[in-house]
This record gives sequence, structure tokens and C-alpha cells, in this order.
Amino acid sequence: MNDGSISATLLKAIKRAMAGEYSRELSVKVFAGKCRLIDLGFRQGGPAGFGLRRLVIDQHRTPKGILSRGEQKNLITDRVILVPGPEEEIKVVREVFRKFTEERKPPKTIATMLNECGILSEQGRPWTRYMIYDMVTNPKYVGTNVSNRTSCKLRSKSVKNPPEMWVQRENAFAPIIDTDTFEKAQWITADRTHRYSEPELCAALDGLLRREGRLSLSLVRKSSEVPCPEVYEKHFGGLLGAYRAIGYVPKGDFSYLEGARQLHKIHEQMVLRFVAELVASGATVKRNRSSLTVNEEFTLRFKVARCSSRTSKWTLRLSPRSDVDMTVVARMEPGNESVLDYYIVPKVHHFSPATTLSLDNGFHTDTYRFADLSFLIKLARRVKLENRS
Repeated sequence: MNDGSISATLLKAIKRAMAGEYSRELSVKVFAGKCRLIDLGFRQGGPAGFGLRRLVIDQHRTPKGILSRGEQKNLITDRVILVPGPEEEIKVVREVFRKFTEERKPPKTIATMLNECGILSEQGRPWTRYMIYDMVTNPKYVGTNVSNRTSCKLRSKSVKNPPEMWVQRENAFAPIIDTDTFEKAQWITADRTHRYSEPELCAALDGLLRREGRLSLSLVRKSSEVPCPEVYEKHFGGLLGAYRAIGYVPKGDFSYLEGARQLHKIHEQMVLRFVAELVASGATVKRNRSSLTVNEEFTLRFKVARCSSRTSKWTLRLSPRSDVDMTVVARMEPGNESVLDYYIVPKVHHFSPATTLSLDNGFHTDTYRFADLSFLIKLARRVKLENRS
């Protein structure tokens, strides 16, 4: 009874301390039991992962059936292990590891490729770079039973534990990725998280030049002693900038790369400015991988048409099977430094996939021509209706 006396206060403090100690002891026992089950090769919760399935076995390790997503075993004596999933999923997992280790594709690029192919993740959602990263760093794909990769105690935020704190048992499951490929993936991951200085990057590139006698994108990607091209992109703006830093002049004319990079920058700035104007007008905008969804009513995509310095003409490239309601093409001025005008083309149009434009294209074509994007802003603006009763 808590009557406010000194003895009641002391007793309450003692009981709280005893309850806390009991919780700590119970936590140690539960964790020890979990570690023992992991060492025996049994899966301790969590989804199986893409390309894998959860199999229920009894106390004699006799298979009882595959668990669907969200299902749980119904007997306390049963256990769960991981087994390879459908062959088509296994092929996707192996292709992801191949692109990551052999082609040195970053997780974001691999996720984009899978989404473009219409392949959904285990949750039935589009892939993200974090899903790809988790796949290529998870030991379960080589048959290792692992737990304690993250910790979350007393309502605190989840933290990632270093590998030395992981509880794992090798060769617990049937692998779908060989050990050499997985170890190479871990090396690439560690290499990409390492913060290189510019002298280190130049030294690695210079070493590759001395060994091969030349440099190229494919040689940089294949070399295990040189960081991936994306690292040089961050430090030097691309491989050409890194080449200039070490005094290497590649064969061929690569001036078009600088122009393409400038157009990409203009494209991104144009999209961001347009989204800001839409939001300021009261519209809602959701940016997808390559398109915008406005007010959950219509979708649009931005493209940039460069001006040919030789002919002073533009090529309007449109997908014959567009998945958006309209395409906005920014036509660049001669010199490709600023926007001349815009073509707002609906999904149903009469243009061919590649239409060449000049300054004057006739009434039927220039009907889609606009000096700015104020028309789209007005189209998306939300207007409050007055209640007249």
C-alpha cells in the first residue's frame, strides 16, 4: 500500500529495482536460448527474403510444409528453416549478384532495371536501392543462419551491429549464391563505403593505366583494385575529369558527354522549378521514378530536346506506348544553354516516335507549342468553390 510514508516509498523503489533486475535476467536467458537455436540452424523470425522460403520441420527435422507470408508454425516443437524458392526468383537473385559483382552496377541502378522489367519485390512493391543492398550483404543467400544484425532495446532506435556481434551458423541452409561471389560483393560494398581522397583515386587510376596501357569505363568497372566509376563521378565529375587529373588523354571525341551532362542538369532544374510552382499553386505532386503525378489526377514526364548545331533543328522523341498522360518536351535554344519553348504533347497524339522540328512546323504541330508552362500550372491549380445556398 502506497500511503506516502518513508517505508512505502523505500519498498516501492526496491520492488522497481527487483522488477528491472528480473527483466534483465530474463532478457539474457531469452537471448541465450535464441543463440542456441540459431546455432542449431533454425530460423528465428523475420521474412525469408526474395528467392527463399520458410519451411516448417518437426523435432525429427521432417518437412511439414512451406509457410506463406504472414503464416506462423502452430506447434512449439516445430522449427523453421530456409530453403530455395521458385527457380525464377533464384535466377533474379543470381542476376542481381552478377550485376553487382561483375558489372559493378550500384544498387540504385539494379533496382531501376528490375522495376523496368516489371519484377516486384517480396512485399509485392517496386524495388529500392536499400532492398538491393540488403540482398547483396545478407549471408542467408550463402546458407548462413544469422541474427543480431540489429539491436533495439527499451524503446530506443534500432542500431546496426558490427559483424563481430552477429550470431551466425554457416552451412545451415542450402545456398543459392556461391561463397566467392558473396565475398566479392562484401568487398565491393566495403570499398564503396570507404572515403577515398583524390590522391588515392588518382593513384589507383594511374596504376591501372600502367598495367593495361589504356583506360576505359569497362576496364575501371572490371578492375578489383580501382574504385567504381560512381566514386570518380562524385570527386571529378566523371572519368574524363579523373583522366585529366592524371594527364591521360583518351582516344576519340568525348565532348558530347559534357553536353549530355549539362542537359541532364537543366532537366533536373526544370523539374524542380515546375514542382515548386505547382505546390505554390496549391496542387499536390508525387514524384515517381521518371514521372510526376499531379493531384492524383494526371501524370506527366519531362524531356529535353537539344538543338543540333549543324542543322539548327530538334528531334522530338516520344514513346509510342507512353505510360503517362502527357509529355513535356523542353526545346533548347541554339547552343543548348537555355530553354526556347515547350511542347506539351498528350498521350494521344499524331507525332511519330522521332519527329524533327524546325522553327516553324505548321499549325497542326505547333498547336502543342507553348512559350512557358503557365498553362499546366493553371490546369493543376486548386480552386475553392463557394457554397451558394
